[in-house]
Amino acid sequence: MRRGEVQKLGNYLRMRSRYEDSDLFLLGDFQMGTLDSPILNALRESGIQIPGEVLHPTNLKKDRYYDLIGYTSPGKGSFPLGAGTPRTGTYDLFEHVYRDENYRQYAADPAFKNFSQSEAKLPATREEKDRSLMRRFWTWKTSLISDHLPLWAELEIENS
Repeated sequence: MRRGEVQKLGNYLRMRSRYEDSDLFLLGDFQMGTLDSPILNALRESGIQIPGEVLHPTNLKKDRYYDLIGYTSPGKGSFPLGAGTPRTGTYDLFEHVYRDENYRQYAADPAFKNFSQSEAKLPATREEKDRSLMRRFWTWKTSLISDHLPLWAELEIENS
């Protein structure tokens, strides 16, 4: 998304929050990349609260910031983070499913074989074959689930 579009989105959400007298959350993949992203700055400038604590790398290598959780309130309320420890984070689902250490097992799966048949040049050495298999495994598993880690935040909710 471009800076202008994101700023308009933030302005709209802030206005809607006031009009409806309700808290609103903004969740999504904004492809920011880094913490000095113009997209992140545009959202904050438009009045969307995005505390540093909710910013986590969400790509599988855990070195890029793509997804975020933002908040706006009709009053002067602040982002209602809960009291837990930790209060925010990502969930690395690939620590539990399609784990890298099991890639050879998945390589025997017919679905993986069908998916990975498109390799034009076959690797010459065992090391090249392993690297190629691992690259195809990463592409395959992310096509099945996601290439981003789910982002979460614990929220403090008032009982009314």
